[in-house]
Amino acid sequence: MTDIDNTSPALSDKQILADPVSIFVRLYPDGHDVEKSQLQLLQQQYADLNKQKKGLQLQSKKISRQIGQAKRDNQSIDDLRNTMQLLSQQLKDCTQRRKKTGKQILSYFRNTSVETGTDKAETVTIEFNYGIRNYDETVGIDKINIYQMSE
Repeated sequence: MTDIDNTSPALSDKQILADPVSIFVRLYPDGHDVEKSQLQLLQQQYADLNKQKKGLQLQSKKISRQIGQAKRDNQSIDDLRNTMQLLSQQLKDCTQRRKKTGKQILSYFRNTSVETGTDKAETVTIEFNYGIRNYDETVGIDKINIYQMSE
């Protein structure tokens, strides 16, 4: 579960995407079960796309190293290059789907249009009661000495 600290009342996208269902339940305790279940599905889809993206990145890294080794050994890299291009396209597609799914998740928390991706400058904030603090009792600075160092 993502911790929401009182130093940053506005939730970041990263915090929301880490555990959107728990945050949704905390922010909207009376939220509809339909919305929660839709959000759970999106969260699972986002996690699956994240795993797929990482797997494709690892494969791409492996092929890249094979290309480097083949070049050092003066071997043909045509097949490896074709494989790398295919992986690159799959990675691009996966990244775009992940980004779209992330925007769909964030639309539950922000007044955002998923189709256009435009924010309407409204974010979810959590209000904290900081209370009145007496810093004179907690800070003990008597004096500060500043010295000039000679070269």
